Amino acid sequence: MGKATAFLMALAVALAAVVAFADAAPPGGLRRSRFLAAKLPPPSYNNCEKKPKICEEVASPGNSCCNVCTHKEKGKQNCHRCVNTHKNIAHCGECGNMCGYGETCCDGKCVDLINDRKNCGECGFKCLKNLGCSYGLCDYAG
Repeated sequence: MGKATAFLMALAVALAAVVAFADAAPPGGLRRSRFLAAKLPPPSYNNCEKKPKICEEVASPGNSCCNVCTHKEKGKQNCHRCVNTHKNIAHCGECGNMCGYGETCCDGKCVDLINDRKNCGECGFKCLKNLGCSYGLCDYAG
C-alpha cells in the first residue's frame, strides 16, 4: 500500500505542475489574446465576385464563379456564386451555358440520357459497341 500511495502522490504533484505551467505567460511576458485564438469564419462561397479563386478550394460547392442572377434580379449585389460546371445544367462546362430541354450536364457536356450511347440512363454509363441506347437502356428494342 505504501508504494501505491507514493506513486499517487508523485502523480498528483506532476499534474499540479503541468496545470500551473499551462496558465503561465509565455516567454517575454506577453499573453496570447483569446480573440486572436478564435477561428476565422468560414469563407463565403455565395459571393465570389471579388475573390473568384475561393471556388477552387476543396470545400467549395463548385469550381467556377458564375453570375447566377436572373433577369429580374439584374443589378442586384452578390449574384456571383461558386458553381459546379461539371454537373449544373444552367452552367454546363462554363458559366451561362444552359443545357436544352431533356438534357443533363455530364462532366461539363450537355447530353441526352435517353439516347446517348456514351451516357445511357446515367452519366458515364456506356453501351457495348453493337448496342444502341433507347429510353435510357442499352439495346432496349433488341
